[in-house]
Amino acid sequence: MTFYEMIDDLSLARNREKLVIFVGAGVSKNSGLPTWGQIVHSFAAAIDYPMPDRLATEEYIRIPQYYYCMDESPGHAAYYGLLKSMIPEQVEPNLLNRLLVDLGPKHIVTTNFDTLMDQVAEGYQVIREDRDLLTGKSSHYLLKLHGDIRHPRKLVFKEDDYLQYSETHRLMETFLKSLLID
Repeated sequence: MTFYEMIDDLSLARNREKLVIFVGAGVSKNSGLPTWGQIVHSFAAAIDYPMPDRLATEEYIRIPQYYYCMDESPGHAAYYGLLKSMIPEQVEPNLLNRLLVDLGPKHIVTTNFDTLMDQVAEGYQVIREDRDLLTGKSSHYLLKLHGDIRHPRKLVFKEDDYLQYSETHRLMETFLKSLLID
């Protein structure tokens, strides 16, 4: 497929209101925020986890789980505090955030915890958890699959969060599947 064919497909999806944009940590990195891997490395350093040149895939969710299990602070305050310190709320969106919204997608889906897309996605209802879908009044959603840093106890970051996702985020998961099918 050529570049121009891809642009035609993108335009067709947009015109049919079928365009869904997926946003990952690379977009937020342009605003100076860490990637998922950088956050995991901070957790690893905090527990003196032996760091090979490259982490195995499963370590990206296990290291935060190890930290959480070792955290003896009341209510796991150290765990949530470290997460919050890595993703400050007062960060400005970057050009890529704005350009993605300017494409006019029907929905925007992100795994990012930050608020960058929230700040620029005017006209999109932010969905952070299942109950937000039940009260949805918009036809355009910003679906935050892993939660929002403003609600750190509801973030999906450690192994248990991923293992329980189908139970704790049943509607969001179903909605995402419907977007992929359509």
